[in-house]
Amino acid sequence: MPRVELPREPNERGRQWMLHLPASDVAALWPQIRRAAIPEMVKLASIRYFTMEFFSTTAGVTTLIRYHPDDIHQVARNLAEDRMSVPAAWRTDTPEGTQAERLHQRRRRQGKWASCLFIPALLAVLLAVAWTVALLLK
Repeated sequence: MPRVELPREPNERGRQWMLHLPASDVAALWPQIRRAAIPEMVKLASIRYFTMEFFSTTAGVTTLIRYHPDDIHQVARNLAEDRMSVPAAWRTDTPEGTQAERLHQRRRRQGKWASCLFIPALLAVLLAVAWTVALLLK
């Protein structure tokens, strides 16, 4: 996947960043491609993109990706005219794609449950350690 470096000048960098498309716009332009398969589709089509990393207090390092609009529109035309070969598991209109989407959604739900249980489990461990230390200090 060809990664493009953003210009050094802040004004030009911001302008280039805003001209490129986020993944949500790409998903709207490619309705026949599953959202989870967009990164693979970008690699397959050799689409140019920019990345920007920023630090947040809650999530640590977050990387945002924006895609070159000309490349995205060309692939959208190729998909609409059926001139591009795409694996069936990446498509929304095939049985393989439907099955892959169900599996993806199931895994996401399982991941959410695991993250919801992590904090209560951590608190239980901390309470057990504090209680053990309190008993040992008596």
